[in-house]
Amino acid sequence: MIQLNTSHAARLAGGRIEGEDRDYQITSVVVDSRKARAGSLFFALKGQSTDGHKFLADAYSNGARVAVTSEVDPSFEGCQIVVQDTFEALQNMARGYMEMFDLPVLAVTGSSGKTTTKDILSSALSLKYNVAKTQGNLNSSTGVPLSVFNLDMGHTIAVFEVSMSAPGEILGNVKIIKPTTALITNIGVAHMEQLGSRQGIFNAKMEIASYLTTGDCLIVNADDPFLASISGKPYQVVGAGVNNGSLQAFDVSFEGGVSNFKVMVDGKARQFRFALPGMHMVSNCLLAIAACLRHGLEPEQIQAGLDLYSPGEKRMEIEEKSGVKLINDTYNANPDSMKAAIDSLVASTSNKAILVIGDMYELGPEGPSLANGVGKYAASRSISHLFAIGDMANDYIDGFNEANGSGQAVVFSSYTGLAEELLSIISKGDAILFKASRGVALEKAYMVAREYFA
Repeated sequence: MIQLNTSHAARLAGGRIEGEDRDYQITSVVVDSRKARAGSLFFALKGQSTDGHKFLADAYSNGARVAVTSEVDPSFEGCQIVVQDTFEALQNMARGYMEMFDLPVLAVTGSSGKTTTKDILSSALSLKYNVAKTQGNLNSSTGVPLSVFNLDMGHTIAVFEVSMSAPGEILGNVKIIKPTTALITNIGVAHMEQLGSRQGIFNAKMEIASYLTTGDCLIVNADDPFLASISGKPYQVVGAGVNNGSLQAFDVSFEGGVSNFKVMVDGKARQFRFALPGMHMVSNCLLAIAACLRHGLEPEQIQAGLDLYSPGEKRMEIEEKSGVKLINDTYNANPDSMKAAIDSLVASTSNKAILVIGDMYELGPEGPSLANGVGKYAASRSISHLFAIGDMANDYIDGFNEANGSGQAVVFSSYTGLAEELLSIISKGDAILFKASRGVALEKAYMVAREYFA
């Protein structure tokens, strides 16, 4: 972060300075009092379940001497920047801070695959640029502004991941970051509860392109029917896909748990490989390749970037223990990412493909039927064992059995029982996928299996 003083921060946030009359130097911005340290500016945000104003004293104790508040609070002994709305002030300050930079900005969104695409893209771009990228899960209406403050004058390009759970959320973030290149991975059914339909999801995702203009570019998954229909825009639209698009993969194969494919670049077939298997992984790579080509990378640099990719925690983490592949993808789940992960599971083994599955959140009343569909899909992909836990467990199992799956499908009420049964049927050469929404904490079952083979 570029160091700011209190008065500059107050101008960016649109507030007045109260309290201690001292112009502190600010070197970080936090919304969690536990992360405050010397040089931190603490934003006291009000959420549905908590109010940051309750933690002002904690932020001060941890080193913060400047706080943004909605009213003067005596519990904070330092300098306070008082604003009408602390969340709006965070957005205002991030927008003003972003305007201090003149560099290419890429933004990635989509129903699934956006984190993988962002990380692939960042890895490849790092071969040519000093990349600032979204860290961890800072992709929300609060996370994106915080990511902005990680930028400093040494960075030459920025890559932001942008999520949403309601209309207008992406728009609020792109108003801050003003991307020059935007990428959309797909239009799925995640957040159906809030958005009502895939058309509603498409409309919300397209907010990512709201500030694109002549000379800018929108890169989309050309195999997605919603995204393939985009036309008549003032900016360039590039379609990349396995079956469609101006940048198209061919000779796709999965060997040894690796995705191999070719792409035509400047009239020449270029070979690419990626360490994770599955058509959805190829799609993610294609979007990143298109963006990298746009920003001047050579195919050899892009491949080197693909080789540098490392999955985030609980996101398609694959390790082999005693000849058994364990796949930890317990960070998040929706019907599309479930099916994509099942494809990766099947592609990673010629032996038993075992699926350990939990609930998917935010699907609304369609949740049971969507879970049923995931069960049917698992059966169609010859999953040998489906172990399900949670409120959707019976829906998964019913779908699996309705599709006449030849494998075994079992509902469990506890992680202990699930783990015991899982360990009793594993043999060398098997692959096991653990996948559910984050709140399910399915990594508990994964850790039991991991320790068993340690």
